[in-house]
Amino acid sequence: MDSDWVFNFDCNDKVTNVDSFFDSNIIPSIFYQSVVNRNKKELVNVIKYNPLLTKEVIKFFQYNLASSFNFKKNAKFGAPVRIKWKLVDYKEIIMNFNDQVEFYEYVVGRPTNSTNFGFLMSVIKNYLSDLSYGLYLIQNKNCGAKYYYKLGININNDVEFRRFIAKFINS
Repeated sequence: MDSDWVFNFDCNDKVTNVDSFFDSNIIPSIFYQSVVNRNKKELVNVIKYNPLLTKEVIKFFQYNLASSFNFKKNAKFGAPVRIKWKLVDYKEIIMNFNDQVEFYEYVVGRPTNSTNFGFLMSVIKNYLSDLSYGLYLIQNKNCGAKYYYKLGININNDVEFRRFIAKFINS
């Protein structure tokens, strides 16, 4: 199209960095040490105290990276995205559309423990799955639900457990 209209441009920029650059640099600073050391217990403990940041990481993976991948599959274009959370060394990273697609393929195409972001997402998903199962047991009045109280912070009864889980569900 040879139009001079302002919005008629090609959003398909070239990849700016290799995937390993993003894998080592977009991990939130508070999770970084646990992820690099592959320490699941420490990472789960950090996740407990940072539900909003955990939700931001999930949104980034599902809404930005996965959506960009699906757009690319359907021959559409997406928009650049800025990493919103605090990064190690206070870096500012903006990923263009192709960066997002390539990084998503990098994370999904490898075993979860071989990439930093894949490991982070794996631990978050497992933790949220455990919370969900604990809530299921509480709703069905199963006495085994008390075992899942340890997933929260200072939880002694079902009401406190529900309030804790609400932090991960509600904004």
